[in-house]
Amino acid sequence: LPLTIFPSGTKRRSIEIEDDSGRAIVNLWGRRAEESNKFLIGDVLRLENVMFRNGRIELGYTGRIIIKERVGFISLDELSKINSGKVNIVAEVVQKN
Repeated sequence: LPLTIFPSGTKRRSIEIEDDSGRAIVNLWGRRAEESNKFLIGDVLRLENVMFRNGRIELGYTGRIIIKERVGFISLDELSKINSGKVNIVAEVVQKN
């Protein structure tokens, strides 16, 4: 859905999410609304510190969105099934040197 900019300068974008129980609209505010252009249809998101009020899911300045699983990305164990070529990998950083 398109980015809405209110006269006050506040920005909002709505995204539609679903899980096994159904679908819902999440309103993203401020910086979160701007960052939403990096989401791809099919990405699995984890939403933290969201507000639910008046039947709406709102994620604002104190909320956090984590892309848990990227559409079109594979796990490390799936590499053994590929002979060669370019791939997209999703994995967790466990150590930095």
